[in-house]
Amino acid sequence: MLPKTRKDYLLVGIQGLLFLLYLPDIGPEWAQLPAWSRYAGLAVALLGLLVMGIALLQLGANLSPFPTPKTRSQLVQHGLYHWIRHPIYTGIILAALGGSFYTARPFRLLVSVALWLLFNVKAKYEERLLCQKFEQYQAYRLKTGRLFPRFFSPPSNPKKK
Repeated sequence: MLPKTRKDYLLVGIQGLLFLLYLPDIGPEWAQLPAWSRYAGLAVALLGLLVMGIALLQLGANLSPFPTPKTRSQLVQHGLYHWIRHPIYTGIILAALGGSFYTARPFRLLVSVALWLLFNVKAKYEERLLCQKFEQYQAYRLKTGRLFPRFFSPPSNPKKK
């Protein structure tokens, strides 16, 4: 593995803390949350767990909790990684958001949003390192979405004359 930096440990530490904050049933429930929204939340949470599980399997030996890539890692661009650069993060976000609605806990929704923000920061840092490690990563970034699929291609940047 490449040497870890303070930023690696900080990001993973914050992520672990947010996971721990999500677990307990603290804070009030939403007063009159309709039943359909709770079931929709359950569906989103299950989808998130499915996305996360598939992405973990597809990443295989390249998996690391740290943003710094492993020394002998390879760039995975198949399966979910064909559409999304960080599908594990996507799965966690969906599971957390869906779970917050299913359990009707506003505090969990706040933690879910904090996870989303953290994963954006972590992904940007990770991508900078991946660009250094893999020559083809920049082209991969242009055709895929960071956390959610990109349905439209970004505008091309023709060279100015």
